[in-house]
Amino acid sequence: MKKAFCILTIVITTQALLAQEIQNQVIGSGGDMNLIGNAMISWTIGECVTESYCNTNCLITQGFHQSYFKIFGIPEDHHQPLNVKVYPNPTSGLLNIDLTLLAPNRSYQVILSNAEGKVLLRQEIPSDDTFQLRLHQFQDGLMILKVMDISGSSQSSFKIIKINH
Repeated sequence: MKKAFCILTIVITTQALLAQEIQNQVIGSGGDMNLIGNAMISWTIGECVTESYCNTNCLITQGFHQSYFKIFGIPEDHHQPLNVKVYPNPTSGLLNIDLTLLAPNRSYQVILSNAEGKVLLRQEIPSDDTFQLRLHQFQDGLMILKVMDISGSSQSSFKIIKINH
């Protein structure tokens, strides 16, 4: 019985070891691959996750080894900033927008968005004085306030935190 147990243990262990597949996996965030004749050179730097999925028709490899890259740029903001003061921040409901340092007798627009980018309020305001914006009807949390001139050439953005007292 002891001999049969030892043989069974060896067979199961051998099958378990043979069932394992050892692959070279590299962790990196950059790298390159060059193919010269029959030789391929591939290198990486800092890739945090690399996985491959394959079936009979294709091989998909996650990471920089993709044969097609789609690069997205983040547009730069080329607007001139406005000299606007916004207070208090955080606020419990009333937000003051001080436009007294701007050119008089001009109209400006305020756009208030939530953290997901949904526009909550869009309103045109004069530049003659300090304007009060009521935030009581909006949920607590982070909001983005954009103040811009009507032409859109100048604007300033502010992160506003609404809290409930």
